[in-house]
Amino acid sequence: MKMTLRLGIACSFGWLLNACPSDQAPLGTGELGKGDLRIVCADDDAVCASGATSLDAAFPIAVGASIQVVYDGPVPTSPTGGPSTMTIFSASPAMLSKDEASFVAWMPGVVALLARTQEGTVADFVHLTLASVQRLELDSSPEPLVVGGKKVWKVAPLGADGAVLAGSLSYTWEVEGTTVEIVESAGRSVQLSGKQPGTAILRVKTGGVVGEVTLTVEAP
Repeated sequence: MKMTLRLGIACSFGWLLNACPSDQAPLGTGELGKGDLRIVCADDDAVCASGATSLDAAFPIAVGASIQVVYDGPVPTSPTGGPSTMTIFSASPAMLSKDEASFVAWMPGVVALLARTQEGTVADFVHLTLASVQRLELDSSPEPLVVGGKKVWKVAPLGADGAVLAGSLSYTWEVEGTTVEIVESAGRSVQLSGKQPGTAILRVKTGGVVGEVTLTVEAP
């Protein structure tokens, strides 16, 4: 994740205390060249490619989602001569707060995430764009669902511009109708079983946003 820092003057000198305002266009990730801050790919992240271990910070994060971030790079020497303890923190906890091993996005905007030593030296930082989920898109493989068969659907959270948002969200799945039943659901995936020919509605919810699709169960 080697990208050139392209931040405005006000945001560049204010990132230690404040996040960039939400009306400022995100300008990509920034780094000091001493190391990298990487977003760890979660299994239920809709953006991470299959097999990927980390995500570029330029991807917008869904409000309400959690992310894990790691620092990878040299660790400055402490005054005692040993390596300093590194801490990753948010410049605006109201926008992005720490929850044990993860960070949770609370409101849209652009926020700085920094890796800092216990002595206060910033080793690296990135700017993350946080975006509200506007729509949930459901998708599945093209083969039909038949009586006695099973099929998986996945949901992707979309922002106002239609871009898929990163991060792990909590989803609630439900079906309307008797032609299918939920076998299991995990994260952004659900597996359905066909019970009888006909149609049903598959519905998924997160944060107040609802997505649904009408599906057909065919005779075997």
